[in-house]
Amino acid sequence: ISLCILAFIKIKSSRRQCEQLQTELNKQSQALDLLRQETLSANVHVQQSVVGLKQQQQELLQHLDQAVGSISTLAKQSNEFRQDYEVLKHHVQLLKSESSEQKLYGRAKKMIEMGADIDELVFECDVPRAEAELLLSLYKK
Repeated sequence: ISLCILAFIKIKSSRRQCEQLQTELNKQSQALDLLRQETLSANVHVQQSVVGLKQQQQELLQHLDQAVGSISTLAKQSNEFRQDYEVLKHHVQLLKSESSEQKLYGRAKKMIEMGADIDELVFECDVPRAEAELLLSLYKK
């Protein structure tokens, strides 16, 4: 009988240990399920973030393409402006030289009207003798 009692106690003790292990296993299983759910949720969040980042990357690439196009257009316009500037600069220089020539001839005309001779025109206006003679014949009355 004592062996039966001992066996009964041993079985009862084993059952308790088994139940405790089962309870612990259930807790660990629940914890594992919770961890799986959290991991899946984190994966979904990461995937959403990746999709969002890819969209942002595409938008940034589009903006970059637009910026490159704008820079190219600005570079072309800059070249055109530079060419226009050079043409205008040349025209201004021509106008200045024409203006100084006109002043010179205007001065020569006034000198002729005041009675200047060829030698005075050559010296004062710094023109060749033949040109001074031509001016004299044009403006003398």
